[in-house]
Amino acid sequence: MVVVVLFQTADVTIFFIVVGVVKMYENILISNVLVQEKKTIKNDLSECTHIQ
Repeated sequence: MVVVVLFQTADVTIFFIVVGVVKMYENILISNVLVQEKKTIKNDLSECTHIQ
């Protein structure tokens, strides 16, 4: 709490905005990685069915 009091209100709002942007960016990165992993899993499955 003391640290927050030392900040000016403008600094606090900027800090929260930065944190929000970082969280959004992390979610986008995570979702992109999951989509890529799903694609590779589908490709692996299709290759397995081709072999059979």
